Amino acid sequence: MKRLLLAALLAPTFALAAPQELYVTYTGFLSYNANGLGLFVPDLKQVLHVTYEDLNANGSIELQELTQFSFGEINFVDSLCASREKCVESFSYTPESAPEFLAHDYKDVSSPTGHSYDVFGGYRYYTEEAGVTTEHNFWTLETTYSVSAVPEPATYGMLLGGLGILGLAMRCRSA
Repeated sequence: MKRLLLAALLAPTFALAAPQELYVTYTGFLSYNANGLGLFVPDLKQVLHVTYEDLNANGSIELQELTQFSFGEINFVDSLCASREKCVESFSYTPESAPEFLAHDYKDVSSPTGHSYDVFGGYRYYTEEAGVTTEHNFWTLETTYSVSAVPEPATYGMLLGGLGILGLAMRCRSA
């Protein structure tokens, strides 16, 4: 009985070191094609996915806390800045605001053909350059974002510990 209680109390402690995930879905962009024609596309979506460890336990996410970054055509695991061509240069997120980041994956730095994503301040935009065809998708005032964080394992550990304690109290009460 004491072992069960001890395990329930320690479960959240062991789960704290696990990485956490954050998904942000951006919806609605002003889209320009190679002809320069602009059109607001309300159902155009881009998803940002990051895996991180909140090293300083402040609830915010900074570049040094990321272990994975994925947005559009860019996907970095482990090495967020492998070279000048492939790099997540900056990243910041607090629960009160949208994530801000600068990331690119160029095929050739001297002639930036590839993918580049800038999301900063009041002028947020997403740019994709693919070979001959160039398409620019800009954030507007109508662009929305929704954040869905995946609960960290410690949350589940605390839930199980609490249920275990409730079960133990019910058992003791009925005996």
